[in-house]
Amino acid sequence: MFNFFKKLGSLIRNWINQKISDEFKKKRGLKKHVPLNDNFCKLFEQIGEGTYLVSLKASKGFIGKLIGLFSNSISHTIIFVYSNKIKDYFNEIHWQRIKNNWNLNYNNSIPLTDYIKTLVVASADQEGMQCFDFSQYQNRTMTIRKLPTTFDQDKIILGNLANIIGRQYDFTGLIGWLFKSGDDAYSYYCSEECYDACKIAGIVIAENDNPSPGEIENYGPTQNWKIFDNINV
Repeated sequence: MFNFFKKLGSLIRNWINQKISDEFKKKRGLKKHVPLNDNFCKLFEQIGEGTYLVSLKASKGFIGKLIGLFSNSISHTIIFVYSNKIKDYFNEIHWQRIKNNWNLNYNNSIPLTDYIKTLVVASADQEGMQCFDFSQYQNRTMTIRKLPTTFDQDKIILGNLANIIGRQYDFTGLIGWLFKSGDDAYSYYCSEECYDACKIAGIVIAENDNPSPGEIENYGPTQNWKIFDNINV
């Protein structure tokens, strides 16, 4: 009986999240692709190819500010891959899902080819799980870490994120996170999806499940992975 009500509660939260996401999708604004800043290009070239974990400071948006209030001013967590051949990190099914979402966001204005070196998979935005160039975030203040992963672990992390492209944002999960209660098993907020994908690959980035962005940022063992704090180039 308990499991029945637990599943029912998850389905109700999922319905609410879907309705909220649909409203944001109606107001969808197309993204204009911008080139990656030269300083970031040099930074990633120096550090090397692989999967990166990024914590972003609170933005001007309402949700970002709200999360930042309870998360040590950190409002967003993303994972992206840097490579001269990003496609090598994905199977054909995942790559097609990524391309479809990429084209939707950029309205087919910029092809996802080897010209693109940094791919975010998949940012938990108000409209749902999205894919786009890391350059969309390059004017934000952030902390960057390169995950201590093998190529096979990278593929597991990125593949699990590719699997949830198009899922809705877990708005109800924010309330559950604040009160440490309740979860929509079919929706995600940013730090939740990053944590889950890394955990499946054997990489721990926070102490507990369903962490906040701040809990990922301040998790002790990851300090050894830190590249730059509060970078804003």
